[in-house]
Amino acid sequence: MDPKLLNECRRWRQTNRSLPSALKMARDNIGAGSGHTCVGYTSFLRPSDIGSPFKIGSSECRWVDGPYHNGFRRVAYADEIVNLRHTGWFMDEFGEEETARGAVFQLPARNGKPLYVPAVTTSYGDHGASMWLGGITDNKHDAARWADQLAAQYAETEREYQAASNARFKYDELGEDVARERRAALELIADIKASRPFPDRICSTLREALQGMLEAIHKARADRKELIDQFGREPGWQQ
Repeated sequence: MDPKLLNECRRWRQTNRSLPSALKMARDNIGAGSGHTCVGYTSFLRPSDIGSPFKIGSSECRWVDGPYHNGFRRVAYADEIVNLRHTGWFMDEFGEEETARGAVFQLPARNGKPLYVPAVTTSYGDHGASMWLGGITDNKHDAARWADQLAAQYAETEREYQAASNARFKYDELGEDVARERRAALELIADIKASRPFPDRICSTLREALQGMLEAIHKARADRKELIDQFGREPGWQQ
């Protein structure tokens, strides 16, 4: 497929159109000379400054280190170009820490038209940006809207990752609790057997203590199962 047609088709796919509909709109726009999307490219970047492709939602992006030294100029944040009523998306489940914020970068003009790149920046560092080089366009407002969509998806993925990572930490803690309670229960059982007979009052107290340990073990195992069922297939769990 012609690269310009492919990129224009991708632009229309971002509006939730079906593939046949997006392809038709792309062909019509390019035929009428009104297509916004220009050919994306990475060959002008130094290999040491560009990361491997990765997905943000359905868009293939690249991390670009030091964009200002690679011909990019940051035009503005997405919320400074279009009215979004926010200045970024929280990347943690409590809404207290870092944010992902859409940004628009510009490349040197082609055929007299500026080229805009949708990107995601984060509040914990401004030395680089995650760029959707397949979404290069000559429409600044389109680039801003796409950048905000990418930032929202990026933040959602990070929240899911952190939730799974925290769940794994809790899972491991519960495993340690199970092992500790089991050791204590076995020691108590051994002491009971070695010290018989006990008065009834003491036997009742020891049985209650043992029952409490067994119930704690049962609950911890149930909680572990719930955690692994909910998060066990998430990337953050594996880390």
